[in-house]
Amino acid sequence: MVEYKSDRVIEFGCGDGALLSLLNVNAYIGLDVSATIIKHCISKFKSDNSKSFFIYDSESFADNLHIFRSDAAFSIDVIFHLVENVVFEKYLEDLFSSAIKLVVIYGADLDYIPGTEHELYRKFTVYIENKYPDWKLEKIIKNRFPLKNYEDKKGSLSDFYFYIRN
Repeated sequence: MVEYKSDRVIEFGCGDGALLSLLNVNAYIGLDVSATIIKHCISKFKSDNSKSFFIYDSESFADNLHIFRSDAAFSIDVIFHLVENVVFEKYLEDLFSSAIKLVVIYGADLDYIPGTEHELYRKFTVYIENKYPDWKLEKIIKNRFPLKNYEDKKGSLSDFYFYIRN
């Protein structure tokens, strides 16, 4: 992360390591709810000792010693999967408390309930502004391929949101 000089990154919802493959950082921690995907990442990056992977369960995550603290914390295409308010709130608490200076969220900042019980879109920027006053929304990078309408499968509702600590 040249622009923000982040040498240590934690990603909540690392998935298959696609983003990690694009990063050039000294230390990376990947968290995901799927044991299968964590095993995949461990295998994929087994020759790189600068990368660690852990199963993330918000109900079992209490990092009081800030072991998971990093320069930057990423959340890429995760928030809309957090349909329960308590899970959404705890996830953001974990995300922001793990970052020293930068939080990057790729998500759709809108109130929308799609036709599936596994997705819920919220105006997360309003929640973050109220709950985390030490963090400022510095920049939004709009999606180059925005979704034209909710039924369209090409494109995305999400944009990149960059928060820095005041």
